[in-house]
Amino acid sequence: FQARDEYGSEIARCDDIPQIMISSESTLDGELVQYNGTTVSIDNGETACANGYYTLSTSRFYGLPDPLTCGSRGTGPCNANAGITRAGTYSIAILVNGQSIYGSPFRTTVSAADSFAQSCVANAIHFSIGAKAAQRDSTAGIPESFTVQSRDLYGNNVLYDPFKPLDVFEAVMQSLGQSCDQHGNPLDEGAVCMVATVKNNLDSTHTVSYTPIISGRYELNVVLAKDS
Repeated sequence: FQARDEYGSEIARCDDIPQIMISSESTLDGELVQYNGTTVSIDNGETACANGYYTLSTSRFYGLPDPLTCGSRGTGPCNANAGITRAGTYSIAILVNGQSIYGSPFRTTVSAADSFAQSCVANAIHFSIGAKAAQRDSTAGIPESFTVQSRDLYGNNVLYDPFKPLDVFEAVMQSLGQSCDQHGNPLDEGAVCMVATVKNNLDSTHTVSYTPIISGRYELNVVLAKDS
């Protein structure tokens, strides 16, 4: 923003003390988010400003940032930690010397980022999750299914958006300790492979269905195709 006096004239100095305060009005998971996002230079701890033009960020700021994690080779200006990582509606207040600038506070809506494979989770009945990988018991000839919840890197559910490409999940059941490709072709001699059906539910979930036909121990690999 540009510093100005009460008559609208630009002030080409950096004498003011700005703040940017972030607070959530609502988030998808109900988390209350509130923090001071004002950025500072790692060299002197001062707000980024040149000739009366102040640069602020929605990054979280907890005291003087760590020089090893900020800027190029530890030089400012520095955005400490992460910005807004929870999807929801936020109020952003920009203050100068304790008073709001014209039009502040502003409202912004934050959507989930792209799906991130390692954050997506599976939900199903009779899943056993313990010290080892998740397990389930099945009977030959009886259809099985479970649901995969799409989530982004920060754990937000990635909701269906008709204007964005759909997520594509692939699932292959293979005999334990042996490998199959994504088309169900064995990569190891004697491997038993089966391609599962994946249905996009057009919300934020996918249903994975399969029917085991040969008894034995298997592992079911589910991948987000774009991330392999």
